[in-house]
Amino acid sequence: MQYSFPKPYPKTTQNRYKKRQLNYIGVGIEKEKSLYYYWFQCLRRSKKYRKACANNGKGMKSLYNDFGDVFSIGFWDWWFECDKHGTERGVRLFARWQDDPVRIIDKGHSKEKLIPPNEDNRLIVSISNGASKTEIFKELGRVLSSRNNSIAKQFGDKPPKYSPHSLKVDVPSLIKSLKAYDMKARGRSLVAIGAIAQGMNDVRDKEFIDNYEFDYRKMGRFKDSDGIKQRDIFGKKIKDNFGGMSDIRTRKRPDSLHNFYDRDKKVYLISHAHRLIEKAEVNINGTEKGIFPLPHKPKNTK
Repeated sequence: MQYSFPKPYPKTTQNRYKKRQLNYIGVGIEKEKSLYYYWFQCLRRSKKYRKACANNGKGMKSLYNDFGDVFSIGFWDWWFECDKHGTERGVRLFARWQDDPVRIIDKGHSKEKLIPPNEDNRLIVSISNGASKTEIFKELGRVLSSRNNSIAKQFGDKPPKYSPHSLKVDVPSLIKSLKAYDMKARGRSLVAIGAIAQGMNDVRDKEFIDNYEFDYRKMGRFKDSDGIKQRDIFGKKIKDNFGGMSDIRTRKRPDSLHNFYDRDKKVYLISHAHRLIEKAEVNINGTEKGIFPLPHKPKNTK
């Protein structure tokens, strides 16, 4: 049996798993560049699915039976977790199964090992050591021509159980959106999320975070010239616990910092952060329905 994937599969370098991918055909790439890795990661960020996993899949039983508890296991162990037939989860979920036309079987196998329970489409042919090629091909031709076509169709290639919703996948954008989503969960401001996710200069980012975000978050103060409310910057209202410390409003900041993060720039970064977070939320919600990846504004995920 050979397995192919609609998109490049995550290729492992771990010796204990390498042999399992010998039957994978197509392109293999680092897991951090594979669509299937981020399918796993998005599902791990689903609060709804986390609750279901804590209750043995209650409320999401079908998805749970396929994907299992993604919160208690690493990606590679999850991908290569085998069912009772020895088929790994990544193959069961995402691969197209292509039957080998001819399979060489070693001597001494029992019938059960010759034809596993999930491969009833195979024929066992016993060939005498003294048979000529002409006799072998003649007899095989007779057997194959008598096969029922409906049975051949029934046991043809098996399509993936879960296919990418869109084959045009921007993996770097998925990475950015999940990074933004995680930063928001850790309480970072939308301005900082937008700046870091956009990939600005690391030194400038650090200067901003250390001098701007830290002060305004702690002091709850904004310069009058900013013209932006607290909820615009941080996505939520911050209580002012330092009412008597008005000097923060007039504190001189580095010209480069002030000029770089003017009002228009901050509005842009906030908007950029919102788009990334929304993209992540849409994809997280999609994985709860077995659909991934989804566009920024999906038409219908029901």
